[in-house]
Amino acid sequence: MGPNDLARLPLFASVHEEILEILAADAVERDIGPDEVFLDQDAPAAGIGIVIEGRLDSTLRDARDGMEYEGPRFGPGEAVGLVEVMMNTPCAMVVRASEPTRAVVLGKTAVLSACDEFPILAATLLRTVAERLGAGSGGAPARGGVDLARLRVDESLWTLVPQAHLVRYKVLPLARNGRILVVGFANPNDLNVVDDVSRLVPGFKVRPVA
Repeated sequence: MGPNDLARLPLFASVHEEILEILAADAVERDIGPDEVFLDQDAPAAGIGIVIEGRLDSTLRDARDGMEYEGPRFGPGEAVGLVEVMMNTPCAMVVRASEPTRAVVLGKTAVLSACDEFPILAATLLRTVAERLGAGSGGAPARGGVDLARLRVDESLWTLVPQAHLVRYKVLPLARNGRILVVGFANPNDLNVVDDVSRLVPGFKVRPVA
């Protein structure tokens, strides 16, 4: 990928050609097969990946309870690993290809060296980082909460509770991690119902959510 190709990407649209030439010299194209992991959660990011074709999906496993949440999706022209490289933090999510995908990777060392040499590049990338952090990273919900909109529902768990009891108690098992079972309740504050449902799934610790 040459400097002109980088210039067409939103992330580098305002970056000077001289800087793009330096970045392009270190750019490596990579083909990513379906379900192949591109970035792994809690691992260091080797660089910034920019999708050329295909799509990358992200998921986050909450260390507090092991539940998996869906994160952002990255299509052509979008960058993955930018926050991790610029903030020098481990990857916040698992990022994998949902279909055959081609991406260009800008090595972390080359990017940070270019930022040191050209402060305007650092300012441009940090501005994007600030925008992403301000909009939310698509991570786990706040402590004590479960984001049902992004929780990966496991329909196979519905058979753990007899259908008659699902209707009677107005509950639905949603997800599990080991012996933790997340169950949706019409009223999770009704402790009598929570206790009754807990007895229906011995061996599980029921986590009630609305």
